[in-house]
Parts: sequence; C-alpha cells; structure tokens
Amino acid sequence: MSDSSPKDKKPPRLHRRGWRRFFTIFKWLRVTFLLGVMSLMILGLFLNRVGIPGWAQRRIAAQMQARGWEMQFSWMRLQWYRGIVAGHLQLSRTNTMTGPNIFVETAEFRLNGRALRSLDLQADSVMLANARLIWPVPGTN
Repeated sequence: MSDSSPKDKKPPRLHRRGWRRFFTIFKWLRVTFLLGVMSLMILGLFLNRVGIPGWAQRRIAAQMQARGWEMQFSWMRLQWYRGIVAGHLQLSRTNTMTGPNIFVETAEFRLNGRALRSLDLQADSVMLANARLIWPVPGTN
C-alpha cells in the first residue's frame, strides 16, 4: 500500500480568485451591454411604429415657428435611414396672411449627425412628396 491516502491529496485549484473576479465582472458587463443594445432596438422600433413623443413634436414645431413657419401634421415618426418623417404636413408663414401655404403628403427631414450627438435637432435636407403650394395674391387697385 501507499503511504498517502486519497483524503490527503487536494484537488488542483482550477480558478484562482483573480480569474473568478474577472469572469464575474465580464459576465455582468456583457449582460449590461446586451440589455442596452436591446433597449435601443426597442426604443427605435417604438419611435418607428408609434411615433415621436409629444414633447419632441412640440420642440420641432417650436423650432419651425422660430424660423417663421407654422407647422401642423397628423403624425411624425423616426425611421432608420430616412430621418424624421411627417405625414399630412401643412406649412404656412406665421407673420403674414398672404404668404405661401404648403400642403405635403409626406415630408422627410434628414438629420445632421453631429448636431444629433449633442441632442440638437438640425435637418440637413428636406424631401417632400405629393406637395401642393398655394400662394394667395392680394388684389391691387
């Protein structure tokens, strides 16, 4: 028989304290990252299907009014590559009754990426589909 019994031998230590801590932190960071990505995807889907919240719509309308345009619309959504899309849009000048009235079926506002990083909404371009322009001409004597 041998001098040492199986009870005396200790199994080799597979995970040391440092590695265990590293894998625990890594696991929680991975879970947090995946939850963040999933939350962003759900938010994007919500903004695409349901629409932009009322406070953001009012902010956009206020920016247009500051530039001299009254803006009314039926719905406004955020779409991935098209930017902000507004449906049944009506634009008219704020300070004059004889200014142009623009009726648009669909308007796309492509957003400026640099301004969006600082949470500022600036449109690089606007694309209008099925638009009508009505410009009343005042009568002269």
